[in-house]
Amino acid sequence: DKALAEQPPLATAVAHVDADQTYRYSPASGDPVPLHLDEQVAKDAGLPGIIAHGLCTMAMSSWGVLSQVAGSDVGRLRRYAVRFSKLVFPNDDLETQIWKVGSANGITTYAFRTVRGEDTVLSDGLAEIAD
Repeated sequence: DKALAEQPPLATAVAHVDADQTYRYSPASGDPVPLHLDEQVAKDAGLPGIIAHGLCTMAMSSWGVLSQVAGSDVGRLRRYAVRFSKLVFPNDDLETQIWKVGSANGITTYAFRTVRGEDTVLSDGLAEIAD
């Protein structure tokens, strides 16, 4: 939401995608797709190089949200949704920007987006956190 993004965020969280992130995430997630592991396969597919797993990017953003607005308590997370907007690469620096949207029935709702510089890599973020 552009109107929301024009307001300063309530909180931000930064994350760095390590150079070897995809090699560590692949076996942990059971996702051995070569686009995440083999530079030449990624280039043959028209990419500039290996790409980070989308769910790894989502996990990094969710930890950012949880650490900033839920006291790092994963048990308080009730809903987490994102739209994958752009590819993420090893060595990228990410920032998740968080805005409070409202609160009802013991749940606080936050909107968020994750950016790499000027590029939004996760958009339409929604997190519902138990109070």
